[in-house]
Amino acid sequence: MAKDKEEKKLLEEEKDFSEALALAEELLKDPNKVRLNFDFTDLEESEEVDDEVIEKTDDGKTFSDKMFLRLKMASDKVKRYYSDLRNYLTRFTLLDFRSNKSGDVYLIKKKVILRVTVFSRALKVYLGLNPKNVDPKYHTVNMTDKKKYESIPVMIRVSSDRSYKYLIELVDLLAAKHKIKDAGKQTNIDYAHDLESNTQELLKLLGYEDLVVSKANVRSCDVLPNSVARNAQILLSNPYKVKGPKEVYEVTIGELSVAFKSKYEVSLPLLKMVGMAPESATSLKVIAKGECRYPLSVRANDYDLLALKMIIITGGNVVKFI
Repeated sequence: MAKDKEEKKLLEEEKDFSEALALAEELLKDPNKVRLNFDFTDLEESEEVDDEVIEKTDDGKTFSDKMFLRLKMASDKVKRYYSDLRNYLTRFTLLDFRSNKSGDVYLIKKKVILRVTVFSRALKVYLGLNPKNVDPKYHTVNMTDKKKYESIPVMIRVSSDRSYKYLIELVDLLAAKHKIKDAGKQTNIDYAHDLESNTQELLKLLGYEDLVVSKANVRSCDVLPNSVARNAQILLSNPYKVKGPKEVYEVTIGELSVAFKSKYEVSLPLLKMVGMAPESATSLKVIAKGECRYPLSVRANDYDLLALKMIIITGGNVVKFI
């Protein structure tokens, strides 16, 4: 039951992630306001390798602009898995890399044999293996019923260290199948560091920076789409170990605005230090009540959607521990 609930939650998050990108594409057609300086393709809309211009930096890092935003919106763990995988794949020198509209693709003689796509909490990697020959322990999904995955029908969802380990084993199987020699050397570029972000940067990349105001209440929040608000959060692995029963402390936007203004980064340890939260609290939730008059910087375990929007549209930064 718990597993089914978690799967449902992840599917909803993936839908939000795609909706934020799809909405950006729709806004390009708005005759009154163009919110983006580039267009988006929904994650599952196209599987073709295209020849779009790829942005390059002096140190050899490459991303398509769409992949760059996808990764910026992803959690810190996803960024790390992406960075480690991209470095690992450089061991196989015959692989031809492309970063296109909806992800990264790797080719052998112009044939796609591996594809990497990104959601907020997971990588989805498609491999050119025979699903019948893949051990069930890898928990892969057979995609042969969809023509677009004809050459890469084995999909693995990577959201944990264990699933990443399985992915590397599958990559090695893929290399063996296609007789690609492992050179034993790889790059060690820290892509994850360069993909670090903040809420206002994401808001700007999505084209909504013009919505920022000096103060906001719950009635001010309709201007910001739900999917954009959820994907402007910075998702980080929870650094605090919880022992014993879970005790949630709820704090309002109004209380935070009055108590801290823009001077501090609000977190549960800080609230305990100043006596606002009890020492027994293990989790922090921010709720929508009162008025936000300052750009707040908050690190919490959960937010009301309206509270999230209030922080964002007043120029604040939102970190959500996952």
